[in-house]
Amino acid sequence: MSDRQGTPWEPASLGEFLDDPFDRLETQQQGYLLDRLDRMVRRLEDLEEELDSFMLEAPLQGR
Repeated sequence: MSDRQGTPWEPASLGEFLDDPFDRLETQQQGYLLDRLDRMVRRLEDLEEELDSFMLEAPLQGR
C-alpha cells in the first residue's frame, strides 16, 4: 500500500473506507451521551434545590 492521501471519492485505504462510517457513528453517539449527561446533571441540580427548599420549610422535629 502507498502512503498517499485519500479523497472523499478515493480513500487512502480500504480500512479507512470501512471504518469511516463507524467513526462518525461513534462520534455522534458520544455527543448524544454528553447531551444526556448534561440534562441529567441539570435535573439533579434542580432536585437538590427542591430538597434544600423543602428542608428549610420543614419544621424542626424533636426539639
